[in-house]
Amino acid sequence: MKENFTAVDIVIVPPKEVQDLAIGLSSKIRGSNYVLGINDYIPHISLYMGYSKDIETTRKEIEESVRSESKLNLTLEGPVFSEGTILTLALNKSLRSLHYRLLGSVFLSHQGRHENAYFDTVRERSLAYLTKFVTLHARKNYHPHITLGNGVLGDYQINLPLDFEADTIALFHLGNYNTCRRLIGKWQLGG
Repeated sequence: MKENFTAVDIVIVPPKEVQDLAIGLSSKIRGSNYVLGINDYIPHISLYMGYSKDIETTRKEIEESVRSESKLNLTLEGPVFSEGTILTLALNKSLRSLHYRLLGSVFLSHQGRHENAYFDTVRERSLAYLTKFVTLHARKNYHPHITLGNGVLGDYQINLPLDFEADTIALFHLGNYNTCRRLIGKWQLGG
């Protein structure tokens, strides 16, 4: 019997002012295959991604993990240009603690190739990133960021660093480029 998986990302959804900033910068990226928006390709800070075998169980594990979590005080540090364009965040103690808590309490698989687990058709690099998330991008290798797009950022004006408070954790169905395409669940911190 073939198992059904869903490619998911547990994320911080930044407040409106940070989302607006990310969306505005994303619209200036030349050659990107997508532009961030408020209803699709949602600006986010990934905490933990993988394949969920059972969405309801994953939702319950996340809810239990974040139940007593306080709001997060975060700092955007600046744009970085590599394979795409990202806004980096300072990795403070509370963000690191939440990342580790989710890794230890939410079971997500990183085994196999599950192209059908994604929201849409997915490229090889997206599959590889998710499959290697825990080994290459988690724990001591965790570098929180907001991906703006997969091209080069044109002219922009931004005053950084920028401090902000985040109070929303969400679970999204992943699309190509490991973008947040469909909201599955949402939780408020500090409630």
